[in-house]
Amino acid sequence: MAEVLVTGGCGFIGRAVVHQLVSAGHEIRILDNLHYSASAAQPSGVDFIRGSTASKEELAAAMRGVDRCIHLAGSPVLEMPRDTRADESSQFNSHAEMFFSLAADQGVPVVYASSAAVYGELEVDLIGEHVTLQPVNAHGMEKAALEHAAVASVASGGPTAVGLRMFNVYGPGQSSHSPYCSVVRLFADRLVRGLPIGIRGTGNQQRDFVYVDDAARAIVIAAFAPVRGAPVVNICTGRAITLKEVVGELESATGLSAEIDMDPAGDPGVARSVGRPDLARELLGFEAEVDFRSGIQCMMAELVGNSA
Repeated sequence: MAEVLVTGGCGFIGRAVVHQLVSAGHEIRILDNLHYSASAAQPSGVDFIRGSTASKEELAAAMRGVDRCIHLAGSPVLEMPRDTRADESSQFNSHAEMFFSLAADQGVPVVYASSAAVYGELEVDLIGEHVTLQPVNAHGMEKAALEHAAVASVASGGPTAVGLRMFNVYGPGQSSHSPYCSVVRLFADRLVRGLPIGIRGTGNQQRDFVYVDDAARAIVIAAFAPVRGAPVVNICTGRAITLKEVVGELESATGLSAEIDMDPAGDPGVARSVGRPDLARELLGFEAEVDFRSGIQCMMAELVGNSA
């Protein structure tokens, strides 16, 4: 069994990853500043360190002696007040370079969470990994910087660094207060509370939704896969779901009727963001297993139970 560092291990995806690793018998160390997490509670035997990936000293200490690192922590740059982020691009690059430099110094292979946000607006049916990146927001820019630093580190002789471009991850345990929260959870929260669901544009925007346990399974597979270099891989289903269809599935799962507040003139965001899943299947042997309706039902069972 391996000793694994999970940064951001108390977050939404991190908790699911830690649960799967513990179930497989691995020794787990978590580094998390709890910025997006209410609790550090974890399964018995997990070593929790409260600290930040922004601190070179704390990160180096957390990495010491582990066999591999799963990097899920949110960007320390994006956690800063907006008026202190004078040059986001430079800050993203320097933090990413620092992270992979420490991993290289200690010879620790890394699997890190990237995002479909690196793609931006592309007029393609299914987005493959080799298209030109066009991030249109800070989250996408931060993940693109992480990918570039990973490639540079491996090219300089550093250990394997696998980037997983997560599409829209949803499921039980997600906080609607997180800046990374899926639109599925945001819509669900408003439906249960009897509040209008706001949709900008037509509601026909298409997204690729991945259930959290599938996303976590992909991460664990990648951490132990016999992969070399610095590949980036889509973690997606390849299936398009519109925002209107999201609302319909939430209504079906709860028996509630949604009030939809349409804003046709509002910014609808990216029109279509659906990934091509082929490389994940070929390189990692990963395929998403939970269909959207089943995932919605599991998420709503928890949400309705907690609000009762």
